[in-house]
Amino acid sequence: MQTTASYLVLKEETPTKLKLETPNRQWLFLVAVLLFLAIPTLLLILTIQNGWDDMVGIVIFAIVFLMCLSFLLFVAFRSDVFILSDSRQIVLERSYWLGIGALGRKREKSWSFDDVTDLDILSVGTAKRVDIEINGKKEFVLGFAPRAKEDAQRFFDVLQSWRNGLALDAPETLSILNKEAEEKTIQERLKNAQKMLFYFGIFSLFSGATGLYTDNMLDLSSTFSLINIFTGLLYLACAYGAKQRSEIALWIAMLVVIAERLYWFIQARLFSGAWNFSSVLTWVFAFFIVSTIWKAIQSIRTLEENPNAQGLI
Repeated sequence: MQTTASYLVLKEETPTKLKLETPNRQWLFLVAVLLFLAIPTLLLILTIQNGWDDMVGIVIFAIVFLMCLSFLLFVAFRSDVFILSDSRQIVLERSYWLGIGALGRKREKSWSFDDVTDLDILSVGTAKRVDIEINGKKEFVLGFAPRAKEDAQRFFDVLQSWRNGLALDAPETLSILNKEAEEKTIQERLKNAQKMLFYFGIFSLFSGATGLYTDNMLDLSSTFSLINIFTGLLYLACAYGAKQRSEIALWIAMLVVIAERLYWFIQARLFSGAWNFSSVLTWVFAFFIVSTIWKAIQSIRTLEENPNAQGLI
């Protein structure tokens, strides 16, 4: 089950420890009190005033009471995240309003550096997010406050350094981290091209099959639909080729995109006879697709020149 911690900021950093924390959401206490006391009490008063059966009122009160109790048991009002270089662990501590038995008011979860298989830092709107993959599964997601972008990058760099046993902020460490970031960018470009071609293939097949069915019913020409089906199959084949790191497949995909966009552009000109917004949008769209494929081609060439990076995909 994926674990998340949101609105984190960097609170403390020492040579062996880095601490992140979320704001102390004291306003949740007011919400909890309202749910825990006011709403069940209000429902009980309403049942009495309306002359309903006493047992109905007690049952409603009990149900809402338990719902509010679960809110207090399972919603943390504060989270702290530690990375510890001496014990090589990532530790998550959460504070809850209530605790019962094994579910204490303070609960802890930890992961070993040795179990971390991948790290990634992403931009999410105006904020940053760090995804930590444990034993091949994205298990821990840290969301940072919009004002804490630098904190997110610092956390990512420190964790990478300590995890790899490197001296923090040393020139050679920064060089290694930059190299890892570059290799990750190369991988992402190739994966983006794979996903794009796959989605285009599925979409073209679906639209072509739908159009062919409609054309048959209305006794109209099915040329457009057949083209969509054909290009859809080509896109899927090229997506598979891109997954196998085939540069030829990407070049074919690029030619198909240009030919397809040119065909639809000519058809639009024949029907409308003049430039329009859709014609311009067609070429903007084609430029975006071609640039994505070209970046993937460059990624494949880089991977061929650097065999050490090929195993990362």
